[in-house]
Amino acid sequence: MTPSCRRVSDPPGLPPADFDPVHNPADRARLEEFWLPPYPDPDREPELHEHWKEMFSGPLRFVLAGSQ
Repeated sequence: MTPSCRRVSDPPGLPPADFDPVHNPADRARLEEFWLPPYPDPDREPELHEHWKEMFSGPLRFVLAGSQ
């Protein structure tokens, strides 16, 4: 397996407790690392951008998904 490919059985860790992609551009740049939806362009996709902001407005609480 190449380093850029990850198996679904190897999920990423959870974002840190203070993760805030709405207000912190550094956290926004890490969205892909945690398999989270990317930041939509507010000019090209204003409705999607508003939904994204609502979804990531705090308080955030991330938990590992369970599967069998």
